[in-house]
Amino acid sequence: MPKDVKITCDSCGENITSTKKTPCFRLHLSAEVLPHTSDSISAVLVWPPIDQDCYFCGLACLKEWTNQL
Repeated sequence: MPKDVKITCDSCGENITSTKKTPCFRLHLSAEVLPHTSDSISAVLVWPPIDQDCYFCGLACLKEWTNQL
């Protein structure tokens, strides 16, 4: 049996699973370890921590979501 997938905008909550409203945005952060290529070391912090992909139905919703942080 196929799995039902529903994608909603993380800002306004609109169902964007199959919409013709474009552009849609997905915010994806991944952790990776790269070899050091220089003597300098930088600390990187993601705040707030994002533990899953976030979806937005447009640039206005993406901006609204970032303003809520």
